[in-house]
Amino acid sequence: MKRYTTIILLIVFLSIGQHAVAQTLDVQKALDDTKESLGDLVTAKDEDSPLNVALRIETFKKVVELSLSEAKDFKIKLLVLDDIDDEALLAWKERMVTALNEAITYYETQHAYIKENGLSIDLEEIQTIAADFKAWRETYYLPAYGQIQVFLFIQKEERILAIAQSRWGKIEQDIARLERAGLNGIDELRELLSAAGDYILLSKQEYSAAAETFAYTYTAPFLTTSTIEESEATSTDTTIQMLETTITPTSSDILDTSEPRLQENVGEETVETTTSTDVVAPVSPITSIKDLVRSSLQNVKRAYQVFIEMSSLVRKLL
Repeated sequence: MKRYTTIILLIVFLSIGQHAVAQTLDVQKALDDTKESLGDLVTAKDEDSPLNVALRIETFKKVVELSLSEAKDFKIKLLVLDDIDDEALLAWKERMVTALNEAITYYETQHAYIKENGLSIDLEEIQTIAADFKAWRETYYLPAYGQIQVFLFIQKEERILAIAQSRWGKIEQDIARLERAGLNGIDELRELLSAAGDYILLSKQEYSAAAETFAYTYTAPFLTTSTIEESEATSTDTTIQMLETTITPTSSDILDTSEPRLQENVGEETVETTTSTDVVAPVSPITSIKDLVRSSLQNVKRAYQVFIEMSSLVRKLL
């Protein structure tokens, strides 16, 4: 029975993708709540509003505290990435950390002012402060927030995809052991394994397109002339190699655990379709990246569904 355990236990790992989705939604909900609260503070017209002056001041303080916590959290997540050796990505990271430092300073200043002068602030002033705060966030903070968010989104999907690839490899090894043991139904198991592999390869393609879109849009502008010349002389690889994996449509590619590389022609068709000018409204790079990573995650989850189907089949065959 030991030889069948690995396949059955793989069901547990189905929750990994769901956990990643939940975390992303939590972050987005917090940001949406912040926008909504700021909107209420700015648009409320008079003291008969459900938000009286004292409540508006308290609400604004909480908005600032949430924004401050969010900026500090993103800064920590960027600072722990100390193994970046790509010049353009490192320059992007430093620019984002600078933007976060500026946001943290601004938020702390706003919070200190409200704390010190809260009792003397009237309705008109709190609305003005909230409007200025909202405008500052939208102009200076949210562009950096969007870039950092999709960068972390891509990184998380890379880890999820790597786990799925590892599980696929272990299942392939188990099937080989079952075949040597003379178990019936191996052909059906191999068909299911192939289907799961197709989902994983599609997931890798979408992940690759997301990573390339990020690189071309956000880190490529940081490439220096010397870096570009060196890259052209030595390879066709582009920046943010740590985020990307070369796609080769073979079963052995699913088991590849080598250092991720960037392949220039991967995912171009997908990206062009997503950002096509033929659609009613242009799709922003951030939206395109999010859509690609979400689709990649969905295909990983489909692969895990196949793994579950395989484990059920093994139970019947034993």
